[in-house]
Amino acid sequence: MPIATKLRALLEQNGIAYQLVPHAPAGTSSGKAQAAHVPGANLAKGVVIENSDHCTMVVLPATEQIHLGELRRELGDTYGLATEDEVEHIFADCDRGAVPPFGQAYGLDVLVDESLLERDRIYAESGDRATLLAISGDDFRRLMHGARHGHYGHPA
Repeated sequence: MPIATKLRALLEQNGIAYQLVPHAPAGTSSGKAQAAHVPGANLAKGVVIENSDHCTMVVLPATEQIHLGELRRELGDTYGLATEDEVEHIFADCDRGAVPPFGQAYGLDVLVDESLLERDRIYAESGDRATLLAISGDDFRRLMHGARHGHYGHPA
């Protein structure tokens, strides 16, 4: 399964052309960027956060970590990282640890780090532990059009 079913449907519904980039399995987003020989700043990773009401996805470059304190101040609520069980439940069509950064395909609200919106090419998890997805920056911006934009991370 090189691409998750819900992700494929989102891409097809929006007419997004994509390429699949195989890589050796790695445990972190930065490690996956290295294994696939792509810039870490161009690899969008999705981090699922939750409050008492719902889950939200924050999309960051692989070179950054989520800044929960800033998110709490900006969103006006207390958020924490979602549990692995919660993430697995939401992303049931994905391998563990291979969450695509397109939470809208899974019914999640999405917040995207503005630095990713400046890239010409974006790489992302495809739902498979050994495959990345590559799309144009223009297509990424189209998919993230309805997402809230801001600065949500800090260097890892």
